[in-house]
Amino acid sequence: MRRGVACLLGMFAGATPAVAAEVEQSTAGPCSPIQSGNNNVVNCNGVPQRAMDRLNELLDRKDLDLKQKTAEANEWARKYNELNAQLEGAKKQLAAKGEDAALVQTAQDLLHQGKLEEATQRFADAEAAFKEAAGIRRELAAQNPATYRPDLARTLNSLGALYDDTGRLADAEAAFKEAAGIRRELAAQNPAAYRPDLADTLNNLGNLYGQTHRFADAEAALKEAAGIRRELVAQNPAAYRPDLAQTLDNLASLYRDMHRDSDAKAIEADAKAIEAEARAAAK
Repeated sequence: MRRGVACLLGMFAGATPAVAAEVEQSTAGPCSPIQSGNNNVVNCNGVPQRAMDRLNELLDRKDLDLKQKTAEANEWARKYNELNAQLEGAKKQLAAKGEDAALVQTAQDLLHQGKLEEATQRFADAEAAFKEAAGIRRELAAQNPATYRPDLARTLNSLGALYDDTGRLADAEAAFKEAAGIRRELAAQNPAAYRPDLADTLNNLGNLYGQTHRFADAEAALKEAAGIRRELVAQNPAAYRPDLAQTLDNLASLYRDMHRDSDAKAIEADAKAIEAEARAAAK
């Protein structure tokens, strides 16, 4: 399971981690010692040079031998890659929902400079901003539901995606379920405007249930999302085929996890056919 933002706070916050027990494993990770002029430094695969320069500067401030440096670098690189993946996922989720990803991008920029602690804090700030926005929109929705409930649902869906990307699955579920409830009511009033949003949140919720092995709930959510998206494809194939193919892929993966291989194969074939239709239509 992925670790949340809180697990990353405090790295290189001043105390030197105990590394003696890890020294013998120092060559097992992504980092390795290299000779650079008269100095011994560490290089980590997948970490940009600017970040490596900062890491080596931090390591040089400590009284460590090269094996100890490498052991610490391996742990640092693990946290770096973990946070970078979380930030990348959060950016994609926010962009897809039309939400501002500036704070997340700033966090990633800091990370690529090797400022792991600062990047982690900025990512936590992004969560705080979404929670504040959700609180404001909740109050506005209470006063004027017709105007602000769609905004509240969108923010809850984005907050759920952020929680999901940081492994806070219980919080993600609560946000997704509240967003789904609002969007279900909105879709009942105005299907053309809000059924696509409902399908999106159901897709997110289905994937979340799959992660927590709640397979029956996952299947129900994904099948409902797929049903909505099939109807949308019938009305506007160009706009909704990619979304339907995505949900079918998710459903096929779920069936694989449930060892329902024949169902998975059937859904995979359906998804491939839809993807082929989308490619042909784009030509």
